[in-house]
Amino acid sequence: MIDPERAQALGAVLAGIAAERPGFVRRKVQDRMIAVATTVLEAPEGEARITGIEAPTGVGKSLGYLVPSLLSAQAHGKKLLVVTATVALQQQVVPDIETVIRASGRDLKVAVVKGRGRYLCDRNARLLSGEDPDQGALDFGSGAISDGMESPSSNWPFRPSLAERDAVTAMVDARRSGTWDGDLDTWSTTDLSARLKGAVTTSTSGCAGQACARFARCPVMAAKAKTWTADVLVANLSVLLTDLAMGGGVLLPSMSESIVVVDEAHHLPGAAVAAFAGSMSLGDHGKRLKSVERATAAAAQLLGTSGVTPAMAMKLADGLGGLRANLPALGRALLPLLDSRPDTGHPRVYGQPQVRRVAVNEWAPLAIELDAVHEAAKALTGVVEKLRKKAAETGSPRATALVRDLGMAEDWLDGLRRVAKLVQYDPAFDTRPPVAVWLERGANGEVTLHAAPVTAAAMLASTLWEQCHAAILTSATLSTFGTFDHFASATGLSRLDGVRFSSLPSPFDLASAAVLSVPAMRASPTDNGAYLTEVVAELSSRVDPGEGTLVLFASGALMRAVYDALPEDLRAITTKQGDAPVQVMLDQHRSTVDAGSGHMLFGLATLAEGVDLVGRYNAHTVIVKLPFPTPDDPVLAAHAEWLESKGVSPFGALFLPAVFRKLVQSCGRLIRTDTDRGRITILDNRLLTKPYGRRLLDHLPPYRRDLGDTRAARAA
Repeated sequence: MIDPERAQALGAVLAGIAAERPGFVRRKVQDRMIAVATTVLEAPEGEARITGIEAPTGVGKSLGYLVPSLLSAQAHGKKLLVVTATVALQQQVVPDIETVIRASGRDLKVAVVKGRGRYLCDRNARLLSGEDPDQGALDFGSGAISDGMESPSSNWPFRPSLAERDAVTAMVDARRSGTWDGDLDTWSTTDLSARLKGAVTTSTSGCAGQACARFARCPVMAAKAKTWTADVLVANLSVLLTDLAMGGGVLLPSMSESIVVVDEAHHLPGAAVAAFAGSMSLGDHGKRLKSVERATAAAAQLLGTSGVTPAMAMKLADGLGGLRANLPALGRALLPLLDSRPDTGHPRVYGQPQVRRVAVNEWAPLAIELDAVHEAAKALTGVVEKLRKKAAETGSPRATALVRDLGMAEDWLDGLRRVAKLVQYDPAFDTRPPVAVWLERGANGEVTLHAAPVTAAAMLASTLWEQCHAAILTSATLSTFGTFDHFASATGLSRLDGVRFSSLPSPFDLASAAVLSVPAMRASPTDNGAYLTEVVAELSSRVDPGEGTLVLFASGALMRAVYDALPEDLRAITTKQGDAPVQVMLDQHRSTVDAGSGHMLFGLATLAEGVDLVGRYNAHTVIVKLPFPTPDDPVLAAHAEWLESKGVSPFGALFLPAVFRKLVQSCGRLIRTDTDRGRITILDNRLLTKPYGRRLLDHLPPYRRDLGDTRAARAA
């Protein structure tokens, strides 16, 4: 039961929103979401204040969680932390937050929190521009190593192109003139390559802090200042998970002082696994070790004997010696595995990464070397961190590039420590979920050893849910086959008592708005050649060339094969993902339809969610092949083996829930507003022939069904 005073406050805010937004229409289902959220946020002491709310398209979930959470945060003196899946979604939610604040009559500050990699480091940019010619670089950085070329400039970690040099000059000029705040997401004057972004930004380890000559105008520090004084913070999953991995309270306010809202929360389990993973390169350790040696030697020269104690010098010597002995041993043992073809691997495709899982019996014999790498990297990280801080404190101009390079060394060593620690998993004694280990040879030939936990549930439970004041998780796809069990298990919420879940109905009359068709295709998707031929035939007979059509594929290879096999008239009105940036594709699609012509978009996962093609822009959504995750994914494969060892079916517990969630997201591209009408066609006969297919169909939204028709019947 909601307190009458709070109910009145909620109503006043909603009335204020309606006054500011003439087109705003209150929906009963949105009011229900607000009531559910408020009830949980205001639960008595001792009860769980965490809820998951499944809110389909059209509910208005942004306002549905913002209105109650903002009022609760203010009532309890807490920060409101809104977490989105991507940086783009961060920007999209800010106008709604500002609207709610104005409607509440409060004077609150809002801050968008992004990682350091989104902001220019003035120190690094000026070093690259040559404004500090007395600063010599130490040739440390991923660009230099991966390029395999000598840098023509002492301050560049790779051989820059003329365009990259010009871009740095333009950024430095813009910062000097005060016309740009250093936010890379707002930089549009020149294109920035990925390697250039890495060179003009810095990590926490590479930052000199207050000792930096550019500290007073640092874009990162300016953003941080806004963070700590803000009442409402908008972060993305990467920032949240990085903060949790660092112990919490570093990039964001402490969880105990925060009400946390996670939007598009179905992304959380996968993002958390990636955040707690680690990797180390196996082929460039020699060059990196020399860079660490030069950086620490330069620090010793700058600081003198008072700055480098005998104990530090001994740790440096021992740590470097340990890495120099054991990193090559790991490489010699693991690199040949890439050339073998066991059941856990798959062949090299030219120009594509080669991935091979490393089985427990293959890396377990390397326990001694992995332990030695972990201990050496851990010891070296501590010493390098001390040297970096002491060098920064000197205020010497010579320290500018040195602090940067010591920071890069620290990051590399910490990466070694993390992956070596992860791989120290012993299945014979460890009761935790297993760690997936795999090798990857990139298109450039560089080989990397990766390790990742197969689930981050325990870490999320201990660092987030058990610490935060309250939390709301929301998405259109939290449940699987009518229950929230899979999501609760993957996010760690099942480890807590009293967490409540709700599923809201769609505000749209889906049965009248859309028809879901599954034709009786003869070929199964497992029969590649016949299936490809039949998909092209189905598209040719079903697609109206005069309307907007969205065709979604489970893989890029299948998408390209179908595109190449299309009849010429259909190919002429089709754009496939990869031909242009996604936003350019969408704009061209809308323009073509606006001009009265039909157009077909071929897309992958990025077009299967988070894309609004309303009305005529998408009158027909076609799903080619059920979106099963690839069994070759190392983390998924290791997770599946672990479940099987516990007597649990991986297909039912892991693969099928993933398919269901993606299928619901894909179908959800069609009906985005009250007035949308159209058709959904799924080209996969397993929905009709397999028991799990019928189960999937039974739990999809209540579109009108048209199952089992044939092209011959339609033609007749």
